[in-house]
Amino acid sequence: MKLNPLPWGFAAALMSLDALSTDMGNGLDVAGYIRVGPTDTQSGSQPRGHYSLGMDGDMWRLGNEGDLDANIRIRQTFNVGDGPQWSLGFRPSYNNPDGGVSDAGTYVTKEAYIETGGYAFMPQAKFWAGRRLLRDDVHAVDTFFIYLAGARQERGAGVFDMPLGQGKLGLHVFRSDQVKEPTDNNQNSTRLSADLYDLPVNPGGKLRILAAFYSGHFKGGNQGAALTIKHDQTDFLLSGLNNSLWLQGSNGYGALNTGFAAPGSLNGDLNAATGTRALRLIDSLIWQRGRFGGQAMAEVEYDRKEQAGPSSLGTSLGARISYDFTDYVRLLSDVALTTRVNSGGETQRLDKLTIGLGLGPRPGYLSRPELRVYWTRLNWNDAAAAARSTLAGRNGTTLFGLQLESWW
Repeated sequence: MKLNPLPWGFAAALMSLDALSTDMGNGLDVAGYIRVGPTDTQSGSQPRGHYSLGMDGDMWRLGNEGDLDANIRIRQTFNVGDGPQWSLGFRPSYNNPDGGVSDAGTYVTKEAYIETGGYAFMPQAKFWAGRRLLRDDVHAVDTFFIYLAGARQERGAGVFDMPLGQGKLGLHVFRSDQVKEPTDNNQNSTRLSADLYDLPVNPGGKLRILAAFYSGHFKGGNQGAALTIKHDQTDFLLSGLNNSLWLQGSNGYGALNTGFAAPGSLNGDLNAATGTRALRLIDSLIWQRGRFGGQAMAEVEYDRKEQAGPSSLGTSLGARISYDFTDYVRLLSDVALTTRVNSGGETQRLDKLTIGLGLGPRPGYLSRPELRVYWTRLNWNDAAAAARSTLAGRNGTTLFGLQLESWW
């Protein structure tokens, strides 16, 4: 394994500056994320990470990334006299699947927006326009099950934090992009999102209801819709145990994550010959009780192309845990089982086990920065090998490597 000095020099700087506040003064705020590290396999010709069956939520990330991913968010907030507050946000991002700074890397602008708020008629509301990350995820699988904008870097505008009863309301409009969501007719589509969130429904529990409506000139129609209902519960059964339950559905050219989907996606592909009816149920737990922390998730997703088209049924079940031996050293492990069946075919199966050690400045499952060394074993059956070119010709692989992950 060969170390590239550029990303590792940046990573070392992050470790040393961990305690530094991101508030730079004068309304300037800096935040970011990086993961970097060398990975090897039992055969140099095999992929070094991102093994999955091709569904959202089935790429369990610990010891299964092998890439370099970094972004930095710069936000400047200022006031114009005694009037409303204004902010400018910018977030460049770099990803390289090879884990270094080779020609395989890509740069994108994930955020470039303007925001204003503090108006007398609605002081809490914030108005924005541009490109902006609006999302909600399950960390262990690195999947944003809600991705209003950011995944495809769409342009949009809207308002959020509008008071509505005991909750808050957001209204947003987005346009697709021919670079990110190309269509044969070169026609972009429009999406309107309505987001009701932070609605208290029980002690320690909050509800989120997010609806999206799509309009465009698609091959199989002109519309689509998506709906997400999410309940977050703190201290679920035990103190320190938090639960999130998601129910998602979409039809037509709507995507389950309520955004615009990438070409070839199971649902929400704007250039598909027909729309899709899709359902997804997710339950995730995250906890930190003393030295023991972690996250577990169970997911089931069903997609069926409209007009009696093909279908797909997938499941993802797993857990990632950490146990702090000391304030600085912890045991890490990740166990997962994923399955997928396409239109009554044979069941594809992929099993994953990762064991590692983590080093960081403080204890906790979500403590960062974290430097980790890991060993990962992946096994899959013949049906999975036949369905995906990255798995073809074998029934398993072993990954091992060193990785630094940090956010600030």
